[in-house]
Amino acid sequence: MAGFAEREIGALLAYDASHGTALTSVLAAYLEAGGNKAEAAHRAHLARPTLYERLRHIERVLGVSLDSAQSRTSLHVALLALEAARPAAGGAGG
Repeated sequence: MAGFAEREIGALLAYDASHGTALTSVLAAYLEAGGNKAEAAHRAHLARPTLYERLRHIERVLGVSLDSAQSRTSLHVALLALEAARPAAGGAGG
């Protein structure tokens, strides 16, 4: 499962690490909101135009279209696998 997660979102994790960004958390908010951009913006504490910009950036980094249900599903599973693989460091997700 770790290999799958790395293959799907590894580029985004690396981008966040090298640029000090939090695009992975923006992607998680978007996917957890079921692709609802208004809800994702609320969850990520972003203005909608800022969310849209970050989603486009995520698409460029990952080389995927977030308009694709298959891509969204695959990315969501990868994020869930990553979360499951992380040690429970004093907090519950969600």
